[in-house]
Amino acid sequence: MKEIQRWFLWLAIIGPIHLGEQLLFGLDELQILKRGFAGFYGLFSDPDYATVTLVIVFGTIVNLIGYAFVLGGKWRFAALAFFALVGVGEIHHVISTAERGSYFPGTVTAIPYFIFGVLLTRALIFEYRRIYSPVSAAALARTS
Repeated sequence: MKEIQRWFLWLAIIGPIHLGEQLLFGLDELQILKRGFAGFYGLFSDPDYATVTLVIVFGTIVNLIGYAFVLGGKWRFAALAFFALVGVGEIHHVISTAERGSYFPGTVTAIPYFIFGVLLTRALIFEYRRIYSPVSAAALARTS
């Protein structure tokens, strides 16, 4: 559990630093997101309604993740896995830099973000197996 706490904390620390790097060196990713959401915004006659709908959707996701933490057990693992996969997904900055042949804003901090995501994923898998594998359950039953 200590490993999970460590890597989750590092993700929480690197996240704002990563966003700060993007604020300093360019919002290229924001432009990509805008293009990605253009179709969604096209479904609404008023873009404010689309924005509020997105806030509702993402707010609900955040609340469900919080609820998963409160529930504990496998749900907590699922919530932590979401954050781990966000960290792993930041590798896209490195890929964008390689494709462009030049720096893509956020690449420097995306590297540790990715590494911490991988390490959190690894820690979650090991802890999950330790708690929920049939062998562990049998061992726990014998010691109880």
